[in-house]
Amino acid sequence: MLKVIDDIFDKESLNQIHGLFTAHSHSAVWTTNGGLFPEYINQNPGCVLVHMLGKIYVDEIVKYFIDEKIFTRAPSFADGFLYIGYPGSSLAWHKDGHNDFGGTRTAISVYLNKEWKDHWGGWFSYKDNNEIKSIIPKYNRAVVMYDDYDHCTTVIANEADRRFSFQLFFEKDALNFNYGK
Repeated sequence: MLKVIDDIFDKESLNQIHGLFTAHSHSAVWTTNGGLFPEYINQNPGCVLVHMLGKIYVDEIVKYFIDEKIFTRAPSFADGFLYIGYPGSSLAWHKDGHNDFGGTRTAISVYLNKEWKDHWGGWFSYKDNNEIKSIIPKYNRAVVMYDDYDHCTTVIANEADRRFSFQLFFEKDALNFNYGK
C-alpha cells in the first residue's frame, strides 16, 4: 500500500524543516546520491545533494508523527535526510526495504517546494502490479510507502528550480496502517 498525505506538517514544523535547509545550505555537510548509492551512479544523470539529519532532528519528526497518529510508536530505527535535486538529476529505480538494523525499513518522502510546475518533472514514480504510476511533488505532500515498491524520481527539467525534499527511513512496524481511513 502507498498513501499520499497532503499538508502533512503544520506551519511551525514546516518552518523548522525549511530552517534546516537554510542552516546547512552553505556548509560542507552534504554528499551526493553517487556517494551514498554508488551502485546507482551510472543510472543517475545530474546531481542530488543529500544531508543526513542528526538524531535530535529525527527524534523531533518521529515525535510529531506519533502525536499526529501517523506512527503508533517510536520506530526502533529512523534516519532523516534532506535532498536537493538539481535540474538534470533523478534517482534510479530502487527499493528502500533493506537495512542493517533488522526489521523491515520503509520511507516517507515530503516535498518542500512552495511552487512546482508539473512539466518540471521530479515526480515520484512507482511500480504497482507492473503498472508505473506517478505522484507530483506538491508542497507539503507526503508519500508514505507501507510496502516496498520499486520507485524512482523522474528527471528534473533543465528550466526547473532545485527540488527540495525530506525523507525519513524507519522501521515499517511503527506505521499506523489505519491513518487517514
